[in-house]
Amino acid sequence: RLQPATAFLQPATTLQRRLQPATAFLQPATAFLQPATAFLQPATAFLQPATTLQRRLQPATAFLQPATTLQRRLQPATAFLQPATTLQRRMQPATAFRQRLQPATTLL
Repeated sequence: RLQPATAFLQPATTLQRRLQPATAFLQPATAFLQPATAFLQPATAFLQPATTLQRRLQPATAFLQPATTLQRRLQPATAFLQPATTLQRRMQPATAFRQRLQPATTLL
């Protein structure tokens, strides 16, 4: 009665025998990787909120990217204008003084 079942299972048993060396070879590797996996689990759990935050910030980042690109393009112009802006700040007291003297200049 068991003969058909035995005949059916024989190829699987043969395959299992053929795979035994590979299984024996992989067992130490699996044992070696288990602590690494255990070590990485807390790190993964720690990084998950940051990943979620990054996903939430993606639309804002995409929205701000053109402005960032524009800012990069304007950097040379900004650098060029900075000395003039600094000079304007330095001249402010003189300009204010000149404005105070204007009524007297008109009188003269």
